[in-house]
Amino acid sequence: MTPTSAFPAARTPELPLGRRAALCLLLIAASVVGLEFFWRSRGWGPGVSDTWALRAWFLTQAEGIRPDGVVTLGTSRMASGFDTEVFRRRFPNTRLVNVSLPALQPTAFAEHLSDNGFAGLLIIDVQSFHFQSSRMNKGLAELDQTLEVSTLEAWNARLSSYGQSVLCCTHMSLGWRRLIDEAIDRRALPRRPYQAMRRDRYRPSDFRILAAQGELQERRRRSVRRMLAATTSTSQERWEANAETFGAVVRRIQERGGQVVLIRFPTSGERWTHNQIVYPKASHWDRLAELTAAETIHFRDVPALSDFECPDTSHLDMRDAPAFTAALLDELERRGIL
Repeated sequence: MTPTSAFPAARTPELPLGRRAALCLLLIAASVVGLEFFWRSRGWGPGVSDTWALRAWFLTQAEGIRPDGVVTLGTSRMASGFDTEVFRRRFPNTRLVNVSLPALQPTAFAEHLSDNGFAGLLIIDVQSFHFQSSRMNKGLAELDQTLEVSTLEAWNARLSSYGQSVLCCTHMSLGWRRLIDEAIDRRALPRRPYQAMRRDRYRPSDFRILAAQGELQERRRRSVRRMLAATTSTSQERWEANAETFGAVVRRIQERGGQVVLIRFPTSGERWTHNQIVYPKASHWDRLAELTAAETIHFRDVPALSDFECPDTSHLDMRDAPAFTAALLDELERRGIL
């Protein structure tokens, strides 16, 4: 016969489900606050992850913009050089949708907007090499990849961007995989990035961070190498034919009462010199207004836009972007575009 104790076994009282849930939330909140304090004390700030899903969300917003709205479309030069806050302070009642993407070929996206009834103001950051046949084909592939994103994925990316724009510990560079890779490769924590995208896709570039890390000159060299590898010469005849093809896109928007403005953002140093050798301004950019029927603004033609240097030869520093944007808006107002 198995002996039994004269006293019942002591039982640890269980917390009610509500209290257990509250305790878990408290621990999670304390962990987030701790991580946030840790990374902010090392100079990090919030940054939104630039995914194809988020790009698709902004493209959808641009498709549905009203005739009195403005869409900015272009490359990383637009993303880092056009200060959206400056625009909103100047035009608080005008809706702005920023579809600027790093390394974007903007012509295909402009054609997509034109095909979907766009009738607002479209401000496009382009350079002469964007009318190379190879670059225009690249744009079609980028557009296809964006359009493959489902509506659910796009909205999920947009909702996630709200948290990412507040908490730096959600930065994509601070994920566990990245932390492990950095620990293995450099035996150090990830370095603070010099760019951090905001929720409206504005991506200011703080080149002082790169200078402090001793990486600015290497960044400049890599930027120039990528340009040399990507830029190929197109015959004048083929280039003009491509520009005229894009002109049909411009005219469809104009027929609905919309406007298209092509902006040549500043570049400097080796990049500007090379661009002038391969695509001289006089024989290429200066012909775009005639070939495309769009309004054109080249930074070299407007004194207020021409006095800016790009630390990496290609992008404006965040300290120059507000002044450049204000001067660009002045020029657009002077021409009666805004």
